[in-house]
Amino acid sequence: MNSGLRPGNLLLKFGSGFLALTSFAGHSWAQATPAVAQVSVSQGETIDAINADYLKSLDALEVQRMGRLAKLAENAQGEVSEKAYIALFQAALSSGHYQAAEPSAERLIKTGHSSSTIRYLAEVTNILSECDRGAYDDSLTSITRAIKAAQQIDPNEKQASSLVLPRNTRLSILETYYQKLVQAGQFEVARKAFQAVSEGSPDPAIREYAAGRFDRMGRIGKPAPEMVGTDLDNKPFRLADLKGKAVLIVFWASWCVPSGPEAEMLFQLNKSYKDQGLQIVGVNLDSLSDGGGDPAAVLSDIKRFLVEHNVPFPNLVNGEGAADYAKAFGVSDIPANFLVGRDGTIQNVDMTPANIDGAIRNALNVK
Repeated sequence: MNSGLRPGNLLLKFGSGFLALTSFAGHSWAQATPAVAQVSVSQGETIDAINADYLKSLDALEVQRMGRLAKLAENAQGEVSEKAYIALFQAALSSGHYQAAEPSAERLIKTGHSSSTIRYLAEVTNILSECDRGAYDDSLTSITRAIKAAQQIDPNEKQASSLVLPRNTRLSILETYYQKLVQAGQFEVARKAFQAVSEGSPDPAIREYAAGRFDRMGRIGKPAPEMVGTDLDNKPFRLADLKGKAVLIVFWASWCVPSGPEAEMLFQLNKSYKDQGLQIVGVNLDSLSDGGGDPAAVLSDIKRFLVEHNVPFPNLVNGEGAADYAKAFGVSDIPANFLVGRDGTIQNVDMTPANIDGAIRNALNVK
C-alpha cells in the first residue's frame, strides 16, 4: 500500500454477526421487556444458546429475503429489476450467503445485462460462491472474467459511481477470496488469481494489494530472510539460531493488534507447542505507520503494551537497513504472518484461526 503500513480491511469478516448486533441495537429495552417477561426460561438455558438461535434466525431471514429479491429481479423490468439485482448481490457480499445468489449471478453472466455494474457484481458474487463450494479452478476462470467486467464499467452509466463497490469493500472481498484459498491450501490457484488481478485491475490500489499477496505466496518453499537484531528485552535475536524449530513470525502494530480471540489463539499456541519446538516471534511496525512519531515514545508505548498484556514470546521492532524485516518479508500491509519450518524455509503464510493449528502441527510433525 502507499503512504505507509495500514491495517488489513476485513469489512466482510463480521457477516451476519455484525447485522445481529446492529439489529439488536435498534430495539429499546422498553420494547423488549414485555416479550422477555412472557418467556419461560428452560432449565439449562444459556446466553450463548440464545444468541446462537438468534443469529441462526437472522441468517434464515436473510436467505429468505435474498430469495424474494432474486424473484423480483428476474420478473420485474427496468429500474425495479436493476435495484433488486443490486440489493441481492450486495446482500450476498455483506452476509456471506454467496450460494443463495449464485443462480442469479450465473444466469446474468450467461445472458448478459445492460448494466456493467450489475454484471460486475454478478461476477464477484459468483467467484466467492465457487470458492465456497470448492470449485477453485472455476473461480480462477471467473476472476479473469471479472477483471474484464471491471475494466468495461461505463463511467457515464447512470449512478455508476455510487453503485460500483467502494474500493475498501473490493479490497475486503479480495481478502476474503484470498483467505478462502489459503485456508484450503490452494496456493497455486491463489498465485494465478492474484497475478491476474495485479496485472489487470483498472484500480492501482487493487493492483498493489494483489501484487503484495502474490509476492507473499511466492515465498512459500523458499528460505526465510535473515532476521538479526535485539528484542525488546535487550536480548540478541537471530532467526538462523532457531533452525530446528518451527517459527511463527507475526507482524503487528499498535493500531492493528490481534483481536481478543486472535491474541488468545497465540497464547494457546505458545502454551501447546512451545515444548514441542514452536517459537513465536512478533515484529512491531509502529515505526512505519503514517506520520511515524518520536522513536523513543513509540518504543516506550510498545514495551508498555507488551508488559500490560504479559506477552510471553520475543518481539522485535522494525527498523532500517538490515532491521527492516517488513521489507525483507515483503510485508506492505497487515495483518501478516509467516510459518517457517524446522529447515528454515517458509511453509505457510497469512494463517487464521481456521487453519493455523493444522499448519503448525504439520510443521512440527505432530500427530
